[in-house]
Formats: sequence, C-alpha cells, structure tokens
Amino acid sequence: MQLLAAPLLAFGLLHAQVPEAADFTFVFLQSGPKEALLGADAIGSAMTGHRTNIRRLGDEGVMLLAGPFGEPRGNMRGIFVFDVASVDEAREHVASDPAVQAGALDALVLPFRCDPGMRRLPGLNRGARQARAARDPTKADSFEGRAYVLAMLPENSESATRLESWLQTPAVLFSGRLGAADHGTLLACLDATDLDDARRQLGLAGLDSLPWDLHILWATVMLEQLPQLRLRDDGPDFQIKPLPDAGPRSAFRPAFERVVDVFGIPIVATADTGAAQLLHAAHLMAQYLDNDEDGQVDDLQVLYELTRRGAFLAMAGSERAFERLEVDWMRLQDEGFHLGQDLYGDETHPGGAPHSQEPGAPFDAALEEVLHLVSQGWARAYPAAFSFERGSRLTDAMDLARGGRFSSVPDRYPEAAWYHYDDRTCHYECMAVEYFYWALTSLLDGQDSPGRAARIAHEWELPKPALLAEGDPAVHALLTDPSYALPRRLPDGSYAR
Repeated sequence: MQLLAAPLLAFGLLHAQVPEAADFTFVFLQSGPKEALLGADAIGSAMTGHRTNIRRLGDEGVMLLAGPFGEPRGNMRGIFVFDVASVDEAREHVASDPAVQAGALDALVLPFRCDPGMRRLPGLNRGARQARAARDPTKADSFEGRAYVLAMLPENSESATRLESWLQTPAVLFSGRLGAADHGTLLACLDATDLDDARRQLGLAGLDSLPWDLHILWATVMLEQLPQLRLRDDGPDFQIKPLPDAGPRSAFRPAFERVVDVFGIPIVATADTGAAQLLHAAHLMAQYLDNDEDGQVDDLQVLYELTRRGAFLAMAGSERAFERLEVDWMRLQDEGFHLGQDLYGDETHPGGAPHSQEPGAPFDAALEEVLHLVSQGWARAYPAAFSFERGSRLTDAMDLARGGRFSSVPDRYPEAAWYHYDDRTCHYECMAVEYFYWALTSLLDGQDSPGRAARIAHEWELPKPALLAEGDPAVHALLTDPSYALPRRLPDGSYAR
C-alpha cells in the first residue's frame, strides 16, 4: 500500500464535507516482525486472543470497527477504528492485542476525522448479537460479516464539487479524513462487494478517473445501516417534501406525490392527504421509535430491521381513494420496499381520542396503523419474544388470551377469553399484530377514553393498565421487560425534538 508508505497528501475538502465530524483513530494492521518466524500453533493462539481482545474493546465501546482485508496486499492485513482522539491512547489499545504482543501483527496508527455516527456501531452490533441469541442461543457469539470496499484518494481539488455530493449518498457508508489536520487522505467505505462493483459505482458517479486506491474489507453487516443512522442532533425535521423524480423513491410516483422522512422511513402521501394528517402520522412514528424524544432511536436494531426491508407508510385521503390508486407494487419491491402499511386521512384525528378526553371525540386510528408498521421491527429484531408466528412469547400470550391456539377465527371463542378478534380475513400472524397493538396501547393508557371500553369490548376486554396487569400477566410481563426498549409513554403526535 504505497499511499501509506509516503507522506499523506492534503485533502482539505473534508472539513466542508463532514461538518459534524468527530476525532477518532484509524489503525492499519500490518505483518508483524515475527510473523514469518512463528509456527502455525503460535499464530493460531495469537489470532484467537486477537479476536477476543476485539470483542472486549468493542463491548467497552472503544473499538468501533475491526476487520481484515479480503485481498491483503504487501504487508497490510486489516483495520481498527477506535473511539479515542489520542494516537498515543490508541497505541495503548493496540498494544493490548495478543497478536501484536506476539509479533504476528504490527500497526500504523493515524488520526481519523469522521462522521460521529460511527459511534452507533457498538450498539448495532450488541443489538444484532441479542437478536441472534433470541433466534438461536448457540449462535449468540457468531459474527455476521460481508465484504466492502475501502477507497482512498489523495488531494484532487478539481473533484471537490462531485465528491461533496457523492459522499452523502447511501453508496458511501462512512467517510473521513485520514491523517493530520493540515494534510491527509480521503477514506471512504463503499457499499460494494468487490473491486469491480466499486469501480462501477465510481463510474456511475463520474469519479472513476480519479486515482483511487481500493481494498476489499471484511467487516460487520451493521455498516450497511450507517447511511440511515447518521447522527442527527435534532431528530426528524418533519419537512413535507416532493417525492423525487429519480432514484428508488421515485417508484412511489405518480400515485404518491409527497414524503416525510422519519429516521429513514418514508411516509408517502397522495395529493388528497391533508398536511396535518401527514405530519401527525410522522410525529407518532417518531414517538414510537424515539419514545424519550432525545433525537435518537431507542432501539437501533428495531430500526435496522425496518429499514433493511424498506419499510414505508402510505397515506391517501380515504380507503376508497387508496383502492383507486394505480401503484406499481412490483417496481416498489424491485426498489427494495418490501414492508408497507396503509393509513387514511379520514381516520387520522390529531385532536381525537385518546389525545382528547372529550365525549364523542373520534378515535385516532393512526395510533394503530403506525404501530402496526413499527411493531414489525420488534418482531424481526427479537423473534423469540415478539414474532407474530407461533411459539413466541407474544403469540403464546395471545393464545392464552383467546382461550386456545386457533389458526383462524373460531366460530365461538371460549367464555374465558378476553381477546376475541372476529375478522375472518385475518390470519394467525395478523391476529398477533392486532394483539400487540391492543396490549401495548392499553398498557400505555390509550384505550381508556370516554365510552371506548364499551365500543371495543367485542374484541378486547382489558383497556386499562391495571386490567391488563391483572388479566393478562403474560403479555404484561413481556411488554414491561426491561430487556426491550418498548415505548413507555403513549405517542400523542407532538414529538418534541
């Protein structure tokens, strides 16, 4: 890697490109002075300790990223990224590595100024391990990785305009300045699986003529989420914008015209959807995902499961208007939008119950429909607890609530049942989605507005928190389990950030 053997070249553009940048350290792992002298057993033991040390530093929040080069060149072996600004402190962490201590590896440590969203990676990795453990305890410590491409570039002022916009695209998972403040090299991690894919992406961006130094890197799959999870100090901005004419979201056109983005999840709307209804749905979604309203999603793994499936909320003025839309659903799937939920303007009531306790106030159905979409994230992130299929803690509780494990709506529910969903078009998983909604909103005191209990008794008999705790202890224990960052306050459509 000749780029690193010579003095690093200037790349002053990075201050403008990463205005919220933070200081980290980047480590290039190299062949150690004793690598050729160590036997296979000694190398194996050193690398086992190397991996254990990476896990330790990751659990401590010091190690943000680690991975080997897929096709090592020369003496370069892999990378570390540390959440420390001091090169000397980073060297101390490197020195704790058994492979470095054994002389199998050496390290080149450099300052690295990058998007602070990198600090999300340890939380994402912890969430992924928890999710794997929930699915299969024997795989709790397994590693889910994939290939990426690290792209490095010396100064080229003529490319500044093109680079500035390209670095903000989802094709670039993270980027930053490598080296000292007054001289450095651009480093960008590309969402590409091999060098040919990276060159193709650079060509599409008109950047393939630049002198890129490209390397395959094997690292955590959670890097895929960084474009969606870049640090936002103020959370969603709730701006209604026109849908683009190009790119994946253009597939929603012409049926839908506008969009509000909530933590990377698009809420698309037709022209006949009121702005107040659209924004209300956006605020509810933000409150479900960021219930403490600190500008950060409460459970990144839940958001990861939603965004990786292209979750979206689609709004029209009414159900009839929605049914008349000509939507190219196949194209939407081809563009990666696989998880959708509909919501209608005439059932979205920002001033309705339970936000208002006025007798006769219409119930705000947006509370239900938005939760139906968001709950898919919990179901996929923690399937042992929240899966809508048979055998999860949620569906086991539901079968108790219905008085039996019914695959479809029975002719008659047992007298002791307190959940008796009667829509025969709703299959087992659908009934579990509805059960999650009833239970969580009752826990959050969202079903106790005047006259509400009588109106919903044909389907749900535990509309108050105390009734839920006493009458359905299984689901109450699940929804209050501190292991899961479920909402603790009922969304009211007034996200504060």
